[in-house]
Amino acid sequence: QPPPRTVPGTRTPPRCSCGSEPMLASRSLRQALKWSASQPFAQRGMATAERAEALAAAGTVLGRASKAMSFVRVVDGPEAAAGEVLKASLPLDLDEAYAIQAAGAAEVNRTGGKTVGWKAGATNEAAMKLMGVSAPFFGPIFASNVVASPTRVATGSMNLRGAELELVFEIGADLQAKPDGEYTEAEVMAATRRVYPSMELIGSRFERGTPVDTLSLVADQAGHGCLVVARNLAQSGEEFAGADLPGDAWLEVNGVETARGDPTAVLGHPARAAAFVVNRVIERLGVFRSGQFITTGTMVGKVDVSPGDGLVAHFSGFGKMRVNLDTL
Repeated sequence: QPPPRTVPGTRTPPRCSCGSEPMLASRSLRQALKWSASQPFAQRGMATAERAEALAAAGTVLGRASKAMSFVRVVDGPEAAAGEVLKASLPLDLDEAYAIQAAGAAEVNRTGGKTVGWKAGATNEAAMKLMGVSAPFFGPIFASNVVASPTRVATGSMNLRGAELELVFEIGADLQAKPDGEYTEAEVMAATRRVYPSMELIGSRFERGTPVDTLSLVADQAGHGCLVVARNLAQSGEEFAGADLPGDAWLEVNGVETARGDPTAVLGHPARAAAFVVNRVIERLGVFRSGQFITTGTMVGKVDVSPGDGLVAHFSGFGKMRVNLDTL
């Protein structure tokens, strides 16, 4: 992996309320999680129509690869064959990354797929610093990428890059754009129907060995590969909101504990990550749909895993889930 590239237009992030660091004041936190430009996404224009067309073409290729569970080759040159993306059409800033991402999601949805949720990435200060961003990023999750535990996951078409333990917030009402600002963490928590533990497998549509920087990762479903959800361990939104935050979560790989953390690693509280994603999706699409969910970010960092591994994830207050990674 090459060193991460600083995203143009970002700024040095303020300290966030992760781990044992002091909680940010709510106003400062909201400012830190604001979209990096003042205009809504739908009002931003690409520099030229030709550039916009190139970005849309790259997104379409990535969307087709997601649907077909295949890989994309990055090529130099004036033209790209089927399953290839021109190096020149990779994103140069976050606006372009999200334009490619949106085109990929449109292709999946156009061809019979369905966006069922959204993921948050870089939801702690260390991850933001590593990836050169000043706020989390987000990306779509498609129905074909979601399975229930216990399960076996075929990793051969995933380009597996790691595993993360996350809490999922399932939203129980359509959330429309508000005339008086953005949704707060409390409002998103009140709209949450269920909270359940999950394991996200990080993946890539780019073929193995392709250097992927932060911008290209955001363009490529924000690095999502597969989400394994423990629906049988769900709590109601009211139950989760009415109790103290759960304690530690930890992951065992082949019987050995490899990582441990807790929900405060996610911006101090995972509801903050959920509110960030809800507001950004509304900014782009005008509504966050009832029944869609948000994966709020890893509590344990990114854990290296390999095909053939047996994984057991423990979530205090919820229970445990099992995932076996098949080599096929």
